[in-house]
Amino acid sequence: MVLPEQWPQARQAVCEARHQRLATRRLQSLHRLGWGSVLLILLGSHQYWHAVQMADATLALLPRLLDALQILIRSLPLGIALLLWFSLLLMPWYDAHKEWREWHRHDQDSDGLIPMLRFETWLTLQRVVLTPVLGGLMMVVWLLQCWLASDGLQAAGLIKTAYHAGEYWRLATAPWLHGNWLHIIFNTLALLYLGKRVELFARWPHLLLVLSISILVGGVASAHFLQADSVGMSGGLLGLLGFLLIFETLHHRLVPRSARRRLLAAVLLTAVMGLIGYRFIDNAAHLGGLLAGMAYGVIVFPPSASVDRPKILRVDRFAGGLAGLFLIASLLLVFMRLVS
Repeated sequence: MVLPEQWPQARQAVCEARHQRLATRRLQSLHRLGWGSVLLILLGSHQYWHAVQMADATLALLPRLLDALQILIRSLPLGIALLLWFSLLLMPWYDAHKEWREWHRHDQDSDGLIPMLRFETWLTLQRVVLTPVLGGLMMVVWLLQCWLASDGLQAAGLIKTAYHAGEYWRLATAPWLHGNWLHIIFNTLALLYLGKRVELFARWPHLLLVLSISILVGGVASAHFLQADSVGMSGGLLGLLGFLLIFETLHHRLVPRSARRRLLAAVLLTAVMGLIGYRFIDNAAHLGGLLAGMAYGVIVFPPSASVDRPKILRVDRFAGGLAGLFLIASLLLVFMRLVS
């Protein structure tokens, strides 16, 4: 079995078709980024003009403009628009541009791309089980939140006063809940991407273990460093992200085309979103989960030059089973709390 790029009779045509496809994708993403940037500027200008009108009319012009700028920075609609611009427009353009540039660099010597192409083909053809199940369960809980009249945050969210009063079980239930449709969509998409890579490279027990540990560490960090109540799986997802950063760095032969740059870009994007939306984003849970996932990768998977994926040991199955039972129990408790 060989790639089309390795077949002499089809090599030139396949390479030209791939190059054209990448160039078209790069151009389309650039157009979307341009139009999205124009809309963002228009929204920001409208919000700023509205903020100028809301500013203290007794102030001089310069202090009034600065006062309006502070109002603009605290604007919730603009913060959400910036998050959408970063995640749905800027990042896709960056990925398309990077892939096009990498292919263009090897245009004269496509043999250098064969290992990367084989790895990407293998990765695309692989199927995982646990990751889509976890994503589906998150969506089920969200639909239950929308259907029931109960307040999900009060029922099972990480209410800080309740946690400090002894309701520590909220650390396990809050990650299954989400605040709005944008929150659940972003988290589900992130889980499908990160979870698949963890499940494929490190195997299923470590997916459950990293997710469970990061959820708990992120929840504890949120409870002690953030006063606002919170929900969402972001702490666990940042744990998967941190784990992959360490794993793909320490096992470069197992992962010939590492996604480290994309993962680092995701960390930077999360940091930027945290700065922009600090009023409604749990940065403490994000940082706690990220550090927990990175620590797990360093401790459990030391550097290796092997090209084989790790085998599932008996202790891995046992620990992964315990983590799975923890997630199932937390999910059942969420259902009970929402219904009651």
